[in-house]
Amino acid sequence: KAYFQAGRMDEAIGQYAEAEKIMSGYAGKTQSPKARRFYEGMLKGIYSDSAQSYAFKRDFVTSVGHYDKAIALDPGDSYLYSNRALSLIGAGNMPGGIKDLEKALSLNPDNLLAANNLSICYIQQGNAGKAKGLLEWILTKDPGLAAARDNLNKLNSVTAGRQQR
Repeated sequence: KAYFQAGRMDEAIGQYAEAEKIMSGYAGKTQSPKARRFYEGMLKGIYSDSAQSYAFKRDFVTSVGHYDKAIALDPGDSYLYSNRALSLIGAGNMPGGIKDLEKALSLNPDNLLAANNLSICYIQQGNAGKAKGLLEWILTKDPGLAAARDNLNKLNSVTAGRQQR
């Protein structure tokens, strides 16, 4: 993670690839279900971190592939779907991104970042009503979430401007 935090993505990706080989080897050799779960948990983190590194480099297709591997290991992790959604959208697949954000929320209704990102997608699709309802719902769960409040204020400003014309 030090390379990632230093912005040295190519080196980070190389280190994650090495770590993946090591952990995959351990996971494949162990006879213990408990140890296998441990190694698979480590692999999930490696795949997720690799995906973030590729997304940082704007290689969204490769990023999605790494998120796919992480999700295969833990299909109940809403944050993996939320993060993969951003890479899907970056790769030009808005419908796939929306599907992942909706999946993230179905797995974890408290994933308000996914909800906020989904509201932005709805706005970009021209579905202001759906976005507004979602943003208002977010603010009932966390009135202090500045990103949701800002998005709602911008949306209200834009829709009020359209009504005045």
